[in-house]
Amino acid sequence: MRPAVSPRDRLLARRSELLHRFREATSLADEATATPSPEVIDTANGQWDARVLSHYGDVETRQLSAVEAALARIAEGRYGTCTRCGLAINAARLQAMPEAAMCAACASWVEHKRHA
Repeated sequence: MRPAVSPRDRLLARRSELLHRFREATSLADEATATPSPEVIDTANGQWDARVLSHYGDVETRQLSAVEAALARIAEGRYGTCTRCGLAINAARLQAMPEAAMCAACASWVEHKRHA
C-alpha cells in the first residue's frame, strides 16, 4: 500500500508540472514568431500557432495562480475551507482538485452567475 501523499506535496508537484509546461509553451511560441516564412500561408499558420500557444499559457497561468493560492491557504491553516461560505470542502473534491478554493455548491453558484 502506497503512503498517502499530502495535499501540499500534490500541489507542489502540480506547480512544478505547470511551470514546466508554461516554459515549453513559451519556448514554442517564441519559435513560432521568430522564424519568418516567405509563404503567406506559412506565416498565417505560424501566427495562429503563436495565438493558440499564448492562450494555452494564459490557461496555465490561471491554474498556477490557483495552485499558489492553495499553497498559501495551507500555510495559513485555511486549506480545505471554502473561501466563499466558510464551510469545509468535501475531501473527494480536494482529492480530485487539490487547488479547489470553494466547495462544490459555491463553485457551481459562481459559475452560474458568471454565465448569467
